[in-house]
Amino acid sequence: MYNIFPPRRYRFTHAKQLFLGAFISSRSSSGQMKEGRKLIGHVCGTQSPLTYYTKESMSDHIPFSPSICIHSVCLLEPYRKKGIGSRMMREFISRRSDVVNLIEGKPERLLLLSHGDMRRFYERLGFMCKGKSDVVLGREVWYEMRLDLERN
Repeated sequence: MYNIFPPRRYRFTHAKQLFLGAFISSRSSSGQMKEGRKLIGHVCGTQSPLTYYTKESMSDHIPFSPSICIHSVCLLEPYRKKGIGSRMMREFISRRSDVVNLIEGKPERLLLLSHGDMRRFYERLGFMCKGKSDVVLGREVWYEMRLDLERN
């Protein structure tokens, strides 16, 4: 198992249903198939009653809230630019759109922060850029992205 940083550990403990992993079959150094799978990427989030992304929303999970704040969309470098990230995100979105369950309810929107160079990636998935975020993490500018989910 790989190391889960403290914020991810909290999220995994309190919002497991909002984690999605991308796996491949494991191979030995000689190229032969091994038992098990290797994690190559993940998406994780928490729920929030807010309609916009805040730094505080990264620390709390409030079940049955209308917003899912996506905190991490990670993919190991060798697997990028192969469509895996898009498939991973479409699966995450699909699971949020199609399922009403006792843990997360029926969310209304997905929110995330994006660097400028990743905005088009999220826009192709249906997210709309709402402008620069007030959240400050490091030196780069973050943009708030939002995807409204259809209500049935």
